[in-house]
Amino acid sequence: MIVRKAKSDEAEVLTALCRLAKASWGYPEEWMQAWASELLVTSNYIQSSKVLVAEIEGDIVGFGALSSRKEDLDLDHLWVDPTRQRMGVGSVLWARLVEHARTTNASSIYIVSDPFAQPFYEKHGAHFWKMMDAPVLGTPRSLPIFAFEL
Repeated sequence: MIVRKAKSDEAEVLTALCRLAKASWGYPEEWMQAWASELLVTSNYIQSSKVLVAEIEGDIVGFGALSSRKEDLDLDHLWVDPTRQRMGVGSVLWARLVEHARTTNASSIYIVSDPFAQPFYEKHGAHFWKMMDAPVLGTPRSLPIFAFEL
């Protein structure tokens, strides 16, 4: 597996990967449509954020992205192709993002986690901070927010 900086012309591939990975958790199609803008990766975003891709034999199998938030960082994305999940791709990407974060002046990475991803972040040392209301099309829903101290 190779981890490298994303290229701005890979925006469509990364957007498709976001949607594929999110859909693998069984969310209704209406919810997926409601999240379309949150699951969109643009060329401008790739240029302005720290976006790393994991590649196996020339195929992008995962990616992660950090953006700045005042003195800290936000984990905007961490997605792995569903056929490659539980094979260490996410762990390698997370480690590389943390490695990068430690080279900045940031003290923490904040993560608004999907409930299905919560065990991953806990396993990798993130600490639960609080819950955030995140209703979808009138359906109540809450998301855990984690902080990872650098």
